[in-house]
Amino acid sequence: MTLKEEFLKLLEEDREFRLAVAGLLGYGDILKRLERHDRKFNRIIREIEKLREESNKLREDFNREINKLREDFNTEMSKLREESNKLREDFNREMSKLREDFNREINKLREDFNRLGMKVEVTIGSMGRR
Repeated sequence: MTLKEEFLKLLEEDREFRLAVAGLLGYGDILKRLERHDRKFNRIIREIEKLREESNKLREDFNREINKLREDFNTEMSKLREESNKLREDFNREMSKLREDFNREINKLREDFNRLGMKVEVTIGSMGRR
């Protein structure tokens, strides 16, 4: 049996020899470092899960607040529309009344003007007779 074959046989059959060789090759240090990395990785995974939960909660809170703001906005817009319609109706009513008052005053002025015109004609006519 060659040295190589004997070495491979010992690695397969002798656990203590296998661990000694692994130690000499630095596998123990590598395994310890891998374990440390696994622990760090698991902490990072837990932190990511925690951040995801917080992010989901924030998104839910944000969506709730946006929906509330949208409802409040729609309610206020409805009130403003109603108030605007009421103001328009009041304005139109007032304008109609003012138009009627204006037309009445114009008619009175026209009548006064016509009467005054007749008086002027009578006065001028009577001046001509003197």
